Amino acid sequence: MQTTEELIVSLTQELVKRSKPCGDDNGAQSLIAERLKKIGFVVQNVDLPNCPNLLALRGADSGGQANLFAFSGHTDVVPAGSGWSVDPFQGVVVGSRLLGRGVADMKGAVAAWIVALEELFREKPHLSLPIAILLAGDEETFSKGTPALLNELKARGLKIRSCIVGEPSSTLKVGDCIRIGRRGSLSAQVVIKGVQGHVAYPQLARNPIHAAAAILNQLLSTDLDLGLEIGPKIAATDDGWPKSSLQLSEFQSGVGGATNVIPGEALFRFNIRYRPPLNREGLIEMLAPLMTEPGFSVEVEWSVGSKPYDSKPKGLTSAVLKLFNERGVTTTISRDGGTSDGRFVAETGAEVVELGPSNETIHKVDEGLEISQLVELVYVYRELIEAIAAG
Repeated sequence: MQTTEELIVSLTQELVKRSKPCGDDNGAQSLIAERLKKIGFVVQNVDLPNCPNLLALRGADSGGQANLFAFSGHTDVVPAGSGWSVDPFQGVVVGSRLLGRGVADMKGAVAAWIVALEELFREKPHLSLPIAILLAGDEETFSKGTPALLNELKARGLKIRSCIVGEPSSTLKVGDCIRIGRRGSLSAQVVIKGVQGHVAYPQLARNPIHAAAAILNQLLSTDLDLGLEIGPKIAATDDGWPKSSLQLSEFQSGVGGATNVIPGEALFRFNIRYRPPLNREGLIEMLAPLMTEPGFSVEVEWSVGSKPYDSKPKGLTSAVLKLFNERGVTTTISRDGGTSDGRFVAETGAEVVELGPSNETIHKVDEGLEISQLVELVYVYRELIEAIAAG
């Protein structure tokens, strides 16, 4: 019989080999489905165009009760990029590490959850716990998969009570950080139109770069959180909400590289990560008056982003903290980082905890994890499932 280490390395490698960017699952979910069926899960595909999604249920009864313990994850990955020391889509062991696109985000966590369930139900086949597994195929792009899976649960009269999201939440060791919320995201494109001309005759032109600089100065000097009350921390380990942030992501202007021409147009894009109680409408109302400049046409196009979420800690959070405390790990509760599909699960009223491996190498060249961390994650997930089942 294979050891836990052999099982987690083998499955993670297979999932890495069966993944491609941009929603091409390449057989990863089919592999997972076959493994889950062998331990009593009923599996259903909930596919969207260019987006395979998988729903697996075990011990789930209809009736609208909030009784499901769920795992939410994704099988898609971001592009590999260049400069890798190994083939990014093979899952290569280098020393004590496993390298490959998606090992940390989030093939490793998905594999750890599957292996944990396999080991647990092999030893305790009659363990009573209604479990749902939601695997989306587009978290890195459109994030339509998880809402579709949640809609399927709703149509069946099923509801999630608590949910682990396998996002890479940890920093140095498994469990040193978990996330129970995320800031929202809002983006904008700003186009400023002036008058092109010769740099030696600025009185005959209107420089849109100068106007952009003035507007950006106003935007970047605005404290988005001014006047907001920071709520009380829920625990000694709670970092609370990080400040809202506006970051410039792109700037374009110029005329073919010429140094003696004032351009006629400038474009820039920015993204805001914001904490509650801020919202999209309020931010737009706050910032729109700052994006004007006399003598220039300023066009602003806002992009709908994701709402923030804050999962109020209940039994699942307590169980996670207790588990790591017993392991001698101090766990920080956080709400920072980028967006995750946990927001969709939280909107249903479920308690959400993002708990996964280290995030140090996610989206980077030579993404990878210590194999010992993957093994640890299997044990953590297994113990957590048993703790939830025991009530």
